[in-house]
Amino acid sequence: MKKHLTTFGLSEKAKLAYWQDIVNEHFVQLTCRVGVSHTLMDFNAELNCSRLHCIDLLEVIASGQSVTRPPKRFHEDDYLLLTLQQKGQMEITQDGRRTVLSPVRLVYTIVGDHILSI
Repeated sequence: MKKHLTTFGLSEKAKLAYWQDIVNEHFVQLTCRVGVSHTLMDFNAELNCSRLHCIDLLEVIASGQSVTRPPKRFHEDDYLLLTLQQKGQMEITQDGRRTVLSPVRLVYTIVGDHILSI
């Protein structure tokens, strides 16, 4: 089943809270913040979801933001996150290591505490 979720058309006040709910439902418990160069007025994000056997396929199209998963939010069923950057740049910081993804770059993360900045 395919699902499309978006913040487009929502009020400025509702956008970040709705996006936070989407991220927490489809990933793990994370904290989302609008990126330094963006305001809530120009922030928009969308998530396209589908499932292939036991693999969740998620496409995120979003304005600048920072997504953080602190250590206190670990749980036993952590998972592997495979990221393919298609446009723009994203920075991933984990365990003191940092990498910048540019288009058509692939990286995997054994999900623990991390920060993703789009």
